[in-house]
Amino acid sequence: MAITFTATLNDGSTSVAAAGWSDATGFGHANPKLLIAGATQTISSDLDQSGAANACDLLHIVGAHPRIVGSANAPLKVKFDATYTTDPNFVWNCDDGVLYIEAATNVVKEAIIAGKGTVYLVDGEWERVVVAGGVNVIIPAACDVSVELIVQGGHVWAEEAADTIPTIRVLGGSAQIERRVETTAHLAAGTLRLFNDSGSALGTLNIHGGTFIPEAGGVGTVNRMGGNIILTAARRAVALGSTAITNYGPTPFPKSQGLVTVGGGTTKDYMAYALSSGAPGLP
Repeated sequence: MAITFTATLNDGSTSVAAAGWSDATGFGHANPKLLIAGATQTISSDLDQSGAANACDLLHIVGAHPRIVGSANAPLKVKFDATYTTDPNFVWNCDDGVLYIEAATNVVKEAIIAGKGTVYLVDGEWERVVVAGGVNVIIPAACDVSVELIVQGGHVWAEEAADTIPTIRVLGGSAQIERRVETTAHLAAGTLRLFNDSGSALGTLNIHGGTFIPEAGGVGTVNRMGGNIILTAARRAVALGSTAITNYGPTPFPKSQGLVTVGGGTTKDYMAYALSSGAPGLP
């Protein structure tokens, strides 16, 4: 369903203040739906819109290669409407560019970050973040992804932080996660690197494809149905399968080496059974 935007940023505008928008109101509108389309300029003025009287339903930035950042890397600050769930609250889908953005006051229910360029989620709570295309996304320590991170393409770097990410799904691209994934991680394609120095293990890792590279921390349960596991990049102690390991292949589950301890819980390695029995496939 097509979105009817309240206002579009004027061509060439370097400010997001009211006068820069097609309705001469912008963020001052009641629950605005705002669009920045085809921008090629640096937008660096009046970026702090956190004091707007009404929360913003959505902000979509698409096309071309805008640079949206103030002096000393000051971010665009937006107070999103946490009750608006009809469309993604935030979208970036540009050919290139740079954006520093902060979710001020309210949670962002859903963000779609695609295309190319670099997006910094400087601060605030973002419930569900979807990353696709060839974009680079940096999630600094002050930013909280509170429900789910989905990586379909591009590259994500989540810096070390006290906040955890409950669930992560890597379906392509690459993810460097340097904070605890609390409940479940799914890896179907691409690369997932985990550096968890929190002292508490990830609950469950399901590997269907792609490459898993543990760098620090523990994973209680590992279910492997495909993909590769590389254990040579550990920077600190790693413990895999302290609760359970179930391995369906395509190769036997790797053994402990270096800083990595494998096992300690219940282990069912069907590929190891098949190879030891001389069978041509799984039992």
